Amino acid sequence: MKENITVNVKQVVKQNGEKSTFQTNTRGTYHKRNSDIIRYEEKIDNQSVKNMLKIEHNGVKIHRTGAVKTVFHFVEGQETISYYDTDAGRMTMNVNTLSIKHFVDNEQGKLKIHYQLSDQTGLLGTYQFQINYKEINE
Repeated sequence: MKENITVNVKQVVKQNGEKSTFQTNTRGTYHKRNSDIIRYEEKIDNQSVKNMLKIEHNGVKIHRTGAVKTVFHFVEGQETISYYDTDAGRMTMNVNTLSIKHFVDNEQGKLKIHYQLSDQTGLLGTYQFQINYKEINE
């Protein structure tokens, strides 16, 4: 796959009986080394957030910097501790990864993560994160 890619990110959030969907279309980069690295930038409330996904055989890490600062670590069938930095300080989150599915070929890929997020107060919600990426033929 070539370095320059189009990126479609879809997140479905289920909290307190409510369901919300967020979607972003942008461009990014893809690198294959020991792992698959995807980088892209998105706008959240007109502020820039840089995203870096590191997809490995044993899990996925998502680093977000800018208006939102998080480090999430997903390992299928396990609970991991992740961080969400806010103006009020760092929040520790427990991530229970229900499933990770990653498909990639010479021109495109898809990553789907289904997980639950909780903090010291209990379950915050169930989330589905999906990213579709495809090389740009220009």
